[in-house]
Amino acid sequence: TDLVNLLGPVSQVAGFATTPRAERLISSEPRNGERIPVHVPTHVVGMMAFANGAVVQTAMSFDVAGHRHVPLEVYGTEGTLIVPDPNKFAGPVEYLKMGGAFEDQPVTAPYAEGNFRSLGVADMAHAIRSNRPHRANGDLALHVLEVMEAFHTASETGRMITITTATERPAPLADSIVDGRLAK
Repeated sequence: TDLVNLLGPVSQVAGFATTPRAERLISSEPRNGERIPVHVPTHVVGMMAFANGAVVQTAMSFDVAGHRHVPLEVYGTEGTLIVPDPNKFAGPVEYLKMGGAFEDQPVTAPYAEGNFRSLGVADMAHAIRSNRPHRANGDLALHVLEVMEAFHTASETGRMITITTATERPAPLADSIVDGRLAK
């Protein structure tokens, strides 16, 4: 979802999906320590072609001990952009201009620092008042679900999958949402 929010809709997907282990050990409560059978792929790698021409490689796995990579690195013709983990709701944005060094970029949005998990609800209220679709809408969810399923289909069939659903890249959040104002 974060990549669609950042880059827009996906047009094609290629992928491989595997199930390295026949069973998993639950490591969270209330079933901590229990072994369960695995019936779905738990290690997925793939490529996504976006409608805007961007190409993204991804790896998603429940079968690693841990990782130290940054969540999102965006490589462009002018440089590299590193954006923070979208699950953390904060963090530095770094930019490396071709031939330069990484530099922190100022983030001017008022919702860039802090745990703003309720921001989606505020955006939905703002969207209803503004008579526009909210960003966590059904079209976005269906598109992302089709992309996720396409990784599995591509793996099973050995071919690239064309994405048939469409969605719009959401506009940036309005600054007024953080202030508690739902201005248009």
